[in-house]
Amino acid sequence: MSSQTHYRQDLNNHAIQAGLALTYEEASSGPKNAVTWTITCLQYLILTASRTVGGVEHGKGSSTSKGQAKEIASYKAMVALGLINSN
Repeated sequence: MSSQTHYRQDLNNHAIQAGLALTYEEASSGPKNAVTWTITCLQYLILTASRTVGGVEHGKGSSTSKGQAKEIASYKAMVALGLINSN
């Protein structure tokens, strides 16, 4: 992963253009002073305003920062979807 830090925004823009919905499942572990966040990026196909299908996991990231964990998960999702090459 490069020093680029806007994978989440790029992935969200792609999802909007492709008619997909993204969700991020959050989990934390460890003591309050040393929390590790694990974020899973899931993709859904939008059928109607109130119906989606899928829930396919495309990326998972862990970090002591929730935002950084989301960026890692988004980066891995973009690689899995073929939107970028892994470095």
